[in-house]
Amino acid sequence: MTGKYPALTWGDLGQSVQADLAAKGFDAKWFASEQGGAKEDLRRTVLNLYVKMMGTSVNGRKLWQFVGAQQGVTQGSLLFLAVPSIVFFMGALKSATHQFTDPGDDPDNWDSREFIPHMQLHFKHLSDWHFPKNQVEVHIDPHGLYSGPGIGRLNVVEMIIHGCTMSHYKKVDEIQEWLVQKNWGKTILTR
Repeated sequence: MTGKYPALTWGDLGQSVQADLAAKGFDAKWFASEQGGAKEDLRRTVLNLYVKMMGTSVNGRKLWQFVGAQQGVTQGSLLFLAVPSIVFFMGALKSATHQFTDPGDDPDNWDSREFIPHMQLHFKHLSDWHFPKNQVEVHIDPHGLYSGPGIGRLNVVEMIIHGCTMSHYKKVDEIQEWLVQKNWGKTILTR
């Protein structure tokens, strides 16, 4: 085990969490797979993002509800198909002007970040990825770029830290620890 808290297995999760995860392609088979949940860091990635997205809503809808099906997981990052459509998902982020940066209008090339300085959700789809346009990548940036809407919330210190720690979204054990310490999904991320 790496990290302060265990990377929970399928059997450690409650039935409602199992049902939420299985509906997106993270079922018992995925958790046991050598290409998936058998790897601690991939389990942590999925559970960290699940907790953060279930605890964050836009217009009364939890962000996890926009995940149609998982398309892949790498350490710290989840690829998913947005439902009901990418345009709807981008519109939801755009309407949450006090929570997320404006993703713009181009479904082929966009990104949107949460307006908080730490453990910031970052959604994106870049045109040079050659993915279907309804496929989204999400990760949690330990140090974000913005602490709130408007130029007054642009935090230069956080920007510098973000620039120096851009790959820290892969430190999923540290992200899990921070989420637990801040009472995000404590019952999901620990035994």
